[in-house]
Amino acid sequence: MTPEVRSLLRGAAVVGAVGTIALGALSIVGLLGWETVRVQRTYADVRVVDVDVSVESVRVQTGPEGASGAVRLDRSMSWSMNKPSISQHLVGHRLVVRSSGAIWFGRGMDGRVTLVVPAGVRLQLHSSGGFVKVVGSTGRVSATSSAGSVTGTALGSADVAASSSAGSVRLDFVADPIKVKARSSAGSVVVQVPRDEAAYAVDASTSAGSRTVSVRTDPGATRRITARSSAGSVRVSYLPTR
Repeated sequence: MTPEVRSLLRGAAVVGAVGTIALGALSIVGLLGWETVRVQRTYADVRVVDVDVSVESVRVQTGPEGASGAVRLDRSMSWSMNKPSISQHLVGHRLVVRSSGAIWFGRGMDGRVTLVVPAGVRLQLHSSGGFVKVVGSTGRVSATSSAGSVTGTALGSADVAASSSAGSVRLDFVADPIKVKARSSAGSVVVQVPRDEAAYAVDASTSAGSRTVSVRTDPGATRRITARSSAGSVRVSYLPTR
């Protein structure tokens, strides 16, 4: 081995060692600087819940506060190295929940947004880095995720739109919906409706997976279901009987 080659190897080893030390230092700083904030609030006379957050998962459930029209918010955010921007405030009858500022050093960021809402509240929900789940809603729903699943259970809503760029979409209805749009770019799509006499105009397709439609269909029906996936199975069926 020539002196020049040995010199180059020593230089590469030094650079690698320095890089390893720097990454280790960042990780230690991140561990030492891990912080968490929690917000718990109640809002009256809310008609629309508008959530657009960075890394938090989002869960919304219809609860007993429906009689008073109150919405209960419980959110937490943890981070290291760089504090994110988080906010929640009322604009008229709209509750606006926001976060931004994800930087992936140290332990990165993590969080959740949990809401209990009255029946009939309109939901506009988006998470860039977490899942979105809706339970028991009877109002209009728009739910999207850029990097997680989107799930709706025990839905009584007439109008639901749900999509994910990198996860599955599943919507289970306990009342016959009028308009459903469910889409995924990289996961399965499932829409389940009650087993009754209602008929649906169904548009179900997939670019890479199986397609199953087992509900009563009628191209002229006023009730419409669109279910599409670019890379997963698609199923439109009845809820299992218990």
